[in-house]
Amino acid sequence: MRECQRIRGVSAPVQIAAWQLRDHMTASEEALWLALRGRWVGGLKFRHQHPVGRFVLDFYCPAIRLAIEIDGKVHDQLKLRDAERSNVLSRHGISVLRFMSDDIELERPQVIANIRRAAEAIRNGWNLPP
Repeated sequence: MRECQRIRGVSAPVQIAAWQLRDHMTASEEALWLALRGRWVGGLKFRHQHPVGRFVLDFYCPAIRLAIEIDGKVHDQLKLRDAERSNVLSRHGISVLRFMSDDIELERPQVIANIRRAAEAIRNGWNLPP
């Protein structure tokens, strides 16, 4: 079983950013939120635009410590930053799944199936690859 450390200390600016992001979700975030809310995926409760430490996670399931991040075209220039962010979260016991926004729009059933598989793997004590 992996070590579960908490990232403490959500600052006021991070909390405010989370509130603002909740009010201004992208089309792909809204589409995925419709699929995740209401425990439709494996009975798991997800939160959207959830602050954790210095980050705001697109979606987060605290029960299994799973973050889901949606990367748009701007993330092509942010790969190193996103990798470091995923590494920091991983060191704190949070698994991170990343999907491109186009995949959410065009292949949502496959994305949901991938989330279900990852959730089941985590529930079975398996570590997701970075």
